Amino acid sequence: MSALPFKYPLFAFGRDVGRNAQAGRETVTWFGDDEDVSTCKGWDLKHGARMGMILVDPTGRSWEIVGVKDLGIVGSVLGRIVRFVFQQNDHAIEMDLVERPPMSLDQVKDRVCASIDANPDDWRDDEAIAGESGEPQDELELLDRLKSRVRKAKTLKGVVKILDR
Repeated sequence: MSALPFKYPLFAFGRDVGRNAQAGRETVTWFGDDEDVSTCKGWDLKHGARMGMILVDPTGRSWEIVGVKDLGIVGSVLGRIVRFVFQQNDHAIEMDLVERPPMSLDQVKDRVCASIDANPDDWRDDEAIAGESGEPQDELELLDRLKSRVRKAKTLKGVVKILDR
């Protein structure tokens, strides 16, 4: 793939993968630019984390990743050595995409909120729950407030700002 067709931020809905994966659970992440979406960790390649991922850009256009080709490890020599030790090498990838029907902002927000419900450990604020900056707060209330803020966002960029705490 030579030129990526995306506008950013680009939301990505993927299946839960890895040793502790739960079948049917969807995860959410986002990419900020072409380099971000066209690189991934070796772990992602090993577990096929990008396969089947649905990408949605701010215009509502969406794509499914139907193929991923590893183009090799990238980065500085020192960085590569350090990441090799921790098995976190960055790989350049090429993706095969199939365009899917457009997705509205409300549909994206619904999927983000469903992912928050399905993956509460990814989104909870441990410091607030423990009361490190005041009174301890209830985890479910915090997650409900996060979802409420997501639902009020006017743009995908706004959703990213809310989630990227």
